[in-house]
Amino acid sequence: MRYSTPVQVTGRIHAETRQSPDTPPVPLEFSGTLVFASGTSASFYCSFTTTNAPRAVVSGNQGLLQVSDFVLPFSGAQTHYNLTRSDFAINGCRFEMHAGLQTESLDEPSSNAPGS
Repeated sequence: MRYSTPVQVTGRIHAETRQSPDTPPVPLEFSGTLVFASGTSASFYCSFTTTNAPRAVVSGNQGLLQVSDFVLPFSGAQTHYNLTRSDFAINGCRFEMHAGLQTESLDEPSSNAPGS
């Protein structure tokens, strides 16, 4: 995509709050979609009300990247993410999906440790 800008952007606020009736609303839950000229699309969901769902999923034609705790990583001496490169095999009328899940771990403190 080489830093291209989207040709269409949509967004939806699912929940919001106000400090008082005379202040502007603040989004608590939001989803958005970006569409690019190439046909590629990206969507995201952000919520301060959904319990324990700070995850990012990036999907493309070569795989799927999942980071389950990117906002506030789970405590520990390592940081983890999953990379899936599934193989869809067709043999005549037989269809088989082979999960290509890899869990990667980095020796990187997960919290706000110096250098993390």
